[in-house]
Amino acid sequence: MNETWNQWLNETPQAGYFSWAGGLRGTPAMNRYYGNQYGDMYNRYMGALGSQVQSGQAPTTSFMDWLKQFNATQNYQNQPDYMRGMNYGAFSPRSRWLIY
Repeated sequence: MNETWNQWLNETPQAGYFSWAGGLRGTPAMNRYYGNQYGDMYNRYMGALGSQVQSGQAPTTSFMDWLKQFNATQNYQNQPDYMRGMNYGAFSPRSRWLIY
């Protein structure tokens, strides 16, 4: 990619994030999940930069580079079912007790 456009993606994190999220090769539920996670992902990135500073390093990792090394599939699989949009109640309704 042209360095100018790469720099633009880093300066416009929303565009960089949604281009990354749109390119994920996951299930529709996974794509929907990451479509709503921009704020959380950017906060994780800022935390990673803070960790670099606290360890005495310069914060040199760009948002796009951080996203490229982020394991989206593993992170998605570690989420609880309700975060992944899985609703098992639709397939097995609650039991009802009839007491006479």
